[in-house]
Amino acid sequence: MEHQKNNSDIVLLLVVAWMLFSRLFWFIIPKVFTSYYEFYWFPIVNSVLTLLWICIPFAIAYTIKDKDKQLLALVFAGIYSLFNLYEIAQMFSNSSFNF
Repeated sequence: MEHQKNNSDIVLLLVVAWMLFSRLFWFIIPKVFTSYYEFYWFPIVNSVLTLLWICIPFAIAYTIKDKDKQLLALVFAGIYSLFNLYEIAQMFSNSSFNF
């Protein structure tokens, strides 16, 4: 049980670190690049960051000890993931992003 607690602590620390990094990234980018969303790399970077955000609910669900609640959290994480994957697909199917 101690091993599970240590893993849960590590997962939560990684989640919080990712949230900090992501927030700093999106705070600094607009200050460095005035029209960053027009760059060719924007849809790629945005998609990668979104994919990493998709992992967050699964990571948090992993830390839940009650298996019934964990299953519910995993279902919610799956639904959240589907919405985000749909948005990524829509972004790449949008003709305004030409590579």
